[in-house]
Amino acid sequence: MCDRFREHRRSEPWGGAAGNGGRTAPPRARVASSAAPRERAPLPRRVPGRRPGPTEGPHRVNTPAPTRDEPPEHARFAAHLRDLARATGPEETAVVARVLGDPDRTMARSAVLRHLDRRATDLHPGPEFEAWADAMTGVVGGDPFLTRRLLEWSLIRVVVLERPWRPGDLLESSDWLQLKAAATSNAEVVQLLAERGRTKRIRRTARLNRAWPGDR
Repeated sequence: MCDRFREHRRSEPWGGAAGNGGRTAPPRARVASSAAPRERAPLPRRVPGRRPGPTEGPHRVNTPAPTRDEPPEHARFAAHLRDLARATGPEETAVVARVLGDPDRTMARSAVLRHLDRRATDLHPGPEFEAWADAMTGVVGGDPFLTRRLLEWSLIRVVVLERPWRPGDLLESSDWLQLKAAATSNAEVVQLLAERGRTKRIRRTARLNRAWPGDR
């Protein structure tokens, strides 16, 4: 029976493979294409040290370059900070007054507040502070928030120099002042704020300062 099966297989025209009615199609001859091979466009030269842009490289995308549209008040805020940083001596009050004249009152106040904090940080331990604070109060007197900040810097000066102070003034002051006072070297102030500071953060800062006074 095996001999008959082999004989039957030889009699089939294309090998008698299963499927396709017992036949398989003969292999197709490869036809050489007459079309010329397509040439690839040359890639742009890559400059060392520069990343390809969105329209360069092998995966080019037709997207516009990003634009940086900055709101005008942001640009004015940065300009105010630069002007205030350069203002020294008699011109300082004039620059502060000009900044406070900006139509955006909130932005102007924020710029002047940064200036006051920066200057007071440097001046409050020394003798120049009082004259400077008086001059700034004359300029910002119409703004209650800025006026209070100057008064609080005066209280910080009293605390740092360990001059006479009243507990009520400290306990009624802002969280900002209490937190700064809690980090000073005035032992009486630190003790008071460790017990009666307004927030947990203030009390914790004072207690840590009291326990490890060298880590201020």
